[in-house]
Amino acid sequence: MNLVQIAQKKNITLKNKNQDLIIRRQSTWGTTKFRRFKLRTTIQIGMIFLCIWIGLELYFFAYTAMYRNGLPLPTRPAGVDGFLPITGLMGLYDWFQFGELNTVHPSATILLITFIIISFIFRKTFCSWLCPIGTLSEWLATLGRKILKKNFKLTKWMDYPLRSLKYLLFFFFLYSIFAMGKWGVHYFLHSPYNKVADVKMGLFFIQLGTIGAIVLIVLVIASILIYNFWCRYLCPYGALLGFFSFFSPLQVTRNADDCTDCGICNQVCSANLPIMSKNKIYSVECTGCFDCVASCPIPSALTTKMVHKKVKISFIGIGLVSIFIGIWLLAKVTDHWDNKISDQEYRKLIKNINEYSHPGRK
Repeated sequence: MNLVQIAQKKNITLKNKNQDLIIRRQSTWGTTKFRRFKLRTTIQIGMIFLCIWIGLELYFFAYTAMYRNGLPLPTRPAGVDGFLPITGLMGLYDWFQFGELNTVHPSATILLITFIIISFIFRKTFCSWLCPIGTLSEWLATLGRKILKKNFKLTKWMDYPLRSLKYLLFFFFLYSIFAMGKWGVHYFLHSPYNKVADVKMGLFFIQLGTIGAIVLIVLVIASILIYNFWCRYLCPYGALLGFFSFFSPLQVTRNADDCTDCGICNQVCSANLPIMSKNKIYSVECTGCFDCVASCPIPSALTTKMVHKKVKISFIGIGLVSIFIGIWLLAKVTDHWDNKISDQEYRKLIKNINEYSHPGRK
């Protein structure tokens, strides 16, 4: 190959890379160095609106049960069980022990299984694509960058111990479940307290006390200062899903030949992973946001691969949403979604809700 041919080839390669960058930029939004995929943001916003809708449905359901005796109860939104992850984990344990899914909060267990499946296939994309807490945490960090021009990173001697908290919390909950035994768990699931746990949770935020407000304010401030503070240090749900994501065939892959060592991928990574020095990302801390891929100025340097084959972000987004909707439809059709508590029992339980304490408390 002569010099002219080499020059022509390099020109064609450069032209293709520029075209790839234009295409990448069209599918992302943000600043020059910090970008996100539009599809992920769209799904995040959709989930926020879904959660708001579920919250309003729960409010009107509980309000009608409490104060409107003459009216039929509105449909209880079973999706609220997604905010009862410990109940979901207990329900899964109970299902294995007795061979039947509990009829109190069945959707809590169905959603837990759904998110485990998503994590096994698409890494912890639940955390960065679907979870409303993860989304709010991310938006608060973005606000922090706008106000302070940056987010802060804790030193290693602080970061490592704090990161272990979410795993300690998860193992504490897991130990507590096994310590209760199958009958203890079964009793808890069918206790009056657990039957209205979703309503109690709603009342906690509506009637937020001083201590709760202080904790919430501290978490908000910490999330503004430190990227994904809750997800990185405190979320036991993320600790569980991280275990399954470790076995996911989906990975961020770095092409060292095309990498310019600009360090942008390291800067935008919410998990503070050393992407620039790795060929593949296996870490359980990776939330699957793919901001590193979106922000990379060389599209061929960072890609998403599944079993050594490149996959598009659209495939990932459509895939995880399809699993989410598909399992929900399957649970509805097989009658494993809505609970079996009658309206009459709900009225009685909600009117006396302050009388029920945690069964484990004396």
